Amino acid sequence: IRREIGWSLASAAIYGIPAGIVAFGWDRFGWTRIYSDWDAFPLWYLPLSVLIYLFAHDTWFYWTHRWMHRPRLFRVAHAVHHASRPPTAWAAMSFHPIEALTGAVVVPLLVFLVPIHIAMLGVVLTVMTVMGVTNHMGTLNGGHYTAFARNAGDNQWYSFNDERVNRISGREVAGPEAYVLYYERMDQDGQPY
Repeated sequence: IRREIGWSLASAAIYGIPAGIVAFGWDRFGWTRIYSDWDAFPLWYLPLSVLIYLFAHDTWFYWTHRWMHRPRLFRVAHAVHHASRPPTAWAAMSFHPIEALTGAVVVPLLVFLVPIHIAMLGVVLTVMTVMGVTNHMGTLNGGHYTAFARNAGDNQWYSFNDERVNRISGREVAGPEAYVLYYERMDQDGQPY
């Protein structure tokens, strides 16, 4: 856990520097599209702006996270994050500086493009933080690194949860938490096996 805390504190500094510059620029010079007057946009725009930010951030995270799993980049940077075993709340921000930089730019860039009320920006940052911490702490049923896979050999479904593997029924695979990619292994002729 000491390593997780160290990487998390380094990541917090990397996230904090652009955020601090943007906050200073907004406060002193009005550089951003952040606003504080509740009447600047219609009230329906408040929740919409939160959804826009969360969607943009999640899309950016999804693609950069996939990129981080490329073999060379994984070894150089993302392996730091995966070294958290078992993951704790500190794993949510336990990043190599390269990975921290990829995450630290999203919201600071968005505030220059998409108008958002300062309170709604607080909602976005709170949701992102709570989701990151809870995803790395796990749920009552498991931990951080989870996946379902069907074994082509025995045609059975398995749940992979951190270091545990359990056989499960196919009905347990589909659910509200299903959020990843689906792959089917194919042979040279394009037939599943």
